Amino acid sequence: MGIPELKDRYELDKKCDLSIQEYVSHTQIYFDSMVQDKCYGILDYLYSIIKNDAENAQDYLQIQKMDMRGAKATKITDNIIMLEPQISGEAEKIVLRQEEFNKPKQRLNAAIKKCNDNMVSGQIDLPSTLDAIKVILELMKDTDMAFQYENLLILLIASAINHQELENEKREKFCTIWINGIEKLFSNGNFLADIALMPVLLNQLENDVAIGIKNKIKKIVLDCLMYKGQHGVIDEMAKYVKRYLANHETLAQAVFNTIIKLSEDQMEHQKYNANYLKVSKKDKEFIFNPNMQPKLSGIDRYIKDDDGNCYTSREEEIIDRYLLQEESLEIDVFDMSNYDISTICYVANCGLNFTNESFRMVIHEILLCVIDIWKYTKRNYNAHEIFDVYQEHEIIELFQWKMIQTQDDAKMAIDILFEEIDFTKFTTDTIEFYQDIFGNFLCEFFDSYVDSKRRNICKKKILYIEKKVNDIDEEYVRIQLYKSLMLSVTRYCTGDWSKIKTNYSYVDKQFLNKQFTKYGKYHIKELLRTIYQMHMDELLPEILISIRNSFQNAKSEVNKFKKSIREQEAIVQLIILKSFITYSDKIKQDQELIEAYEDILEILINLNYEQAAVILDEFRIH
Repeated sequence: MGIPELKDRYELDKKCDLSIQEYVSHTQIYFDSMVQDKCYGILDYLYSIIKNDAENAQDYLQIQKMDMRGAKATKITDNIIMLEPQISGEAEKIVLRQEEFNKPKQRLNAAIKKCNDNMVSGQIDLPSTLDAIKVILELMKDTDMAFQYENLLILLIASAINHQELENEKREKFCTIWINGIEKLFSNGNFLADIALMPVLLNQLENDVAIGIKNKIKKIVLDCLMYKGQHGVIDEMAKYVKRYLANHETLAQAVFNTIIKLSEDQMEHQKYNANYLKVSKKDKEFIFNPNMQPKLSGIDRYIKDDDGNCYTSREEEIIDRYLLQEESLEIDVFDMSNYDISTICYVANCGLNFTNESFRMVIHEILLCVIDIWKYTKRNYNAHEIFDVYQEHEIIELFQWKMIQTQDDAKMAIDILFEEIDFTKFTTDTIEFYQDIFGNFLCEFFDSYVDSKRRNICKKKILYIEKKVNDIDEEYVRIQLYKSLMLSVTRYCTGDWSKIKTNYSYVDKQFLNKQFTKYGKYHIKELLRTIYQMHMDELLPEILISIRNSFQNAKSEVNKFKKSIREQEAIVQLIILKSFITYSDKIKQDQELIEAYEDILEILINLNYEQAAVILDEFRIH
């Protein structure tokens, strides 16, 4: 009865886990003379029906590989002896040809082994690395499968260009190989190098290499930041680019200036096309509203059909002046209507911080524009055609990074989100945008269990945001942002955290109890999801106090409360069961916890949860 033990039933016997060739060879070595003679007879029969000529050489070789008669024995170690069958005639020629074919690979293996041995001994010498690179480049020339060597080649190149004594000529050659590989990615090609080596290439901007090489690396930096497609490898490269820019202000400023001018050029293109619509009388009633409608890119086709002059982009000139030559740019007055939102949003992660006045001003104007877009497109739901989810995430990522990972910029980042903001314009999209930004505090609080100082800083930031949120006059917006003050789960901070470790001190639980008590009553469903996500085992039983308080404050709106409990019924059951089975003794040692637990059960009983009634009786009896 029951499920059979499938592993024992279907596990392959090691004696049978052999190919036919291996089996025949083993019978000649390990079995008795009777079995050996039978094998020899079969082999002799195969020899008799297959000739050792050019046509049948491949088949004849397979027979000879099985024949252990006259095999050459070579001692490898005291306990290991290698047996090599004797290969002759046309079959031997196949083996010799294969050995000749494998010679370059053998040279590569020898070169790699030498590099590895030097690395293990702590002596990574440049000559052995250069030899290995030379062998790989020769192999790649003579094969249609060059991509299989790319990862190893770039690993060796990264090692070589890290040596300061490397000749400039070779450094530039190696950088060019690496850059050419990366450029293939932007034209839908493949490049199999390890992305984790990207910082080595970026560091060449600080070495004495040709200006042409530096310019190509700068262009890759810009392309990674502004890439608008869906490409996992480029996304990973962009992460390393952003980290590099954060520590190199001069290049960060050049990238900032370049993106600003590119977005200005994009808007000039839009204005040119809008003007064409009016002048050509194709749409006399058309009103151009910068950044509040999808791009007029289709107009270029109309202009071409009319043999007109399309807009001439200044992209190459802008990149040359502001990125490559690093020409300065002064921004005294910034009017967002002169800049394309879908381009300028990529300035968010250029590496500058909010102490830079121009950067702070531009980000604030972008924020105001995005709020207007969601308000303006509320009826026709086409905001994504103007400002898509990837561009939105650039802004979210910026604020998350500044608020969580940096101490100096955190306050300024929070201030930007609340100062001079018209909360009456907020839509569901805008609220979700803010919640996504603040959602990272859940991850930070959860992950900082080993560093109490880090967790305390997180608490202070949450309380600072709380002051800002409570100053919002718009009630609906304020209540929705309460979710962030109780570390509510968002779309970017979810998933299975069950295998991730965390814990909370008594002080941490008291903080959470206060926040949950203040704001949990508005969002019971989100409160329960958050407690589950944060590992309820670590929060119980102390967290029962805020659950009770939230339930009591929320139950007056009966239908809404019932619906929330019903939608999170599984979590509610887990909480009351775990509290009873695991923490019953601890609860009974604290009168406040006893009252909280019993109150929760009684509230659930009033909602007709029979299980709660059974648990309450058992809890009081035992």
